[in-house]
Amino acid sequence: RKAPAGAVTGRDTCVLTFLKKEPRVRSYPCIGCGRCTKVCPMGLVPSLLYEYLVKGSRKGCERFDLMCCISCGCCTAVCPSGIDIRAALAEGKEELGKPDEARKEENGEGKAAEGEVDE
Repeated sequence: RKAPAGAVTGRDTCVLTFLKKEPRVRSYPCIGCGRCTKVCPMGLVPSLLYEYLVKGSRKGCERFDLMCCISCGCCTAVCPSGIDIRAALAEGKEELGKPDEARKEENGEGKAAEGEVDE
C-alpha cells in the first residue's frame, strides 16, 4: 500500500512545519534545556555555539564546527527562551568565513589604523 503524497512515513528523519503565529519578539537567557541539540539535523550543539559567539570565541566556534550549520532553523523553533539561534549562527558563520585581514580592517585594526598605509 502506498502512502498519500505529503504523508509522513517511517523513512522520514526530519519534518518541518510552518506555523502561522508570529515569532517571539522578546527572548530570555538560555536555560540550557538541550532541546536545540536534540533537534539539530547536523548533530551540533547550537546552545554552546551561541554562547561562544556571544563571548566572541573564534576557537570555540571552530572547535564545535559552526561552519557545518545548515541554517535550518530547527533550534530556533524549539527554543523555549525565544532565542533566534539560527540568525546568530548564520551571522557567526559569515564572520568566521572572512579572512583575518578583512575582519581586522572592519574592526579598525588593519594597516590604516596602525599608520602603515601603502602609498
